Amino acid sequence: MRDFVQEWYEKVTDDQEFIGEVSAQLMLVINEVEKRCRQVDWVQFILFEVPDIVHLHIKDSHQCMARLGTVYVGRETSIEAIFQSMQPHVALVMAADSELAYLRRLSSELLQVFMPPEAQNDGVVHHLLREILACAVLRNVVDAVADPNTLNEGIIRAVGKYSKREYFNAADMARYITIPVGIDGEAGQAGGNDKEGDEEPVSPTQNHGMPPASVETMLREAQTSQISPSGDATRQRSSSSGSAGLARMRASAAARWRGWKNNTIRGLVYLHLIIVQAFSRMFSVFSEYTFSLNQLWQYDSIQGSYRGAIEPILALVNALLLLDRYNHWAWVQFLFYIFPLVNILAGAAIDRTLVKVVDFLLSEQQVASYVDLLIENLWKPENGGKFKPKDRPYKTLEQETLLREDAAELVAELLPYVATKFFYGSSEPERLLAAQRILEPFENRQLNKHLVYSLLDAIVGKIAPELLEARPAS
Repeated sequence: MRDFVQEWYEKVTDDQEFIGEVSAQLMLVINEVEKRCRQVDWVQFILFEVPDIVHLHIKDSHQCMARLGTVYVGRETSIEAIFQSMQPHVALVMAADSELAYLRRLSSELLQVFMPPEAQNDGVVHHLLREILACAVLRNVVDAVADPNTLNEGIIRAVGKYSKREYFNAADMARYITIPVGIDGEAGQAGGNDKEGDEEPVSPTQNHGMPPASVETMLREAQTSQISPSGDATRQRSSSSGSAGLARMRASAAARWRGWKNNTIRGLVYLHLIIVQAFSRMFSVFSEYTFSLNQLWQYDSIQGSYRGAIEPILALVNALLLLDRYNHWAWVQFLFYIFPLVNILAGAAIDRTLVKVVDFLLSEQQVASYVDLLIENLWKPENGGKFKPKDRPYKTLEQETLLREDAAELVAELLPYVATKFFYGSSEPERLLAAQRILEPFENRQLNKHLVYSLLDAIVGKIAPELLEARPAS
């Protein structure tokens, strides 16, 4: 109200009646939204629908990256255009202001659902509430969530304290922002990369302190230098060639031994998995007709709609971490042998744990913390509590690159040992490459907006099912 109404209304008149009317209608809309949100099964939405939406986004992002520059994209020359052809959204067409027009239309439709009928006749109030919802709330939330810097900053803030490097433990976010001229009377400075120390200045006497040697000096050194006889040189060459041949023979024998050992271990593992699968199948048949071990793990029952909640989450983890691409054989063995056994023994316990975790994340205390976090990011204290201050910190292109590289290095450092051992590789370059590929689908702002709008449409369909298009009867 202060940023969108009072800022210009106080310059026109001192009458506060209109401000009070707009505030009252806004409170009615908020109360209606809260009432509808309490009627939605958010646990089912988060455990089943959200993983499917994110999974589809990651899969289509990788497909767009693979098709870019090939004959399979037709006349499209950018990854944004390719993704728009795969997941078309009316808010992200190439027309000017299509995004803002979509948000205004969506806000207008939502207000018609949330506002009481007698309040919808006031066009001025309806217009102001539409602009507040579209411009102050939805557009800024979409821009903030779709910004790749938001994800990279979140990674550094959340898991930087678990790093072994002091560079990440400090979590100095000032290195990623530039303060413009006018704030605190100081000129803006771009944050630098503190990972490498400053180079020591080179003394001018290090390279030019000694004069070059004269021709007489070089001739004298050449005459007095000792030259080994040709016979010694021949013996040295033959000795070195013999040593090199022996080293090659030893390396070949070691390689054959490692290959035989790896094949033997792989065969034993495969035989062990076959035995485990056989016992797991026998156990599943036995438990089906006698008793269920799931009843031993739980003292309360969960809804039947939450059964199998681990499956979409597991598919999302596979798509996000690229486990199937790096080691297809190991991932298939896990799905074929290990996961069925775990699901039989502790499937209900896992589902119940996931439900309780989501219930905790959606509790009133947690939701209040999310709202406070949103307010702090939109009306930041360092900006004087203003929504859009004139001089606010920003990121240069170099700082965005540094932030992206630091986030990838932190993810590479914290990758689990099992994942690096069986999938990515143990060397530092392999881990860093895997981390960059994991974060790659979320490093494009326009593609992230597709994901955000897909989630926004799904949420609107939950709280305002009246806006969903009626499907034709089959």
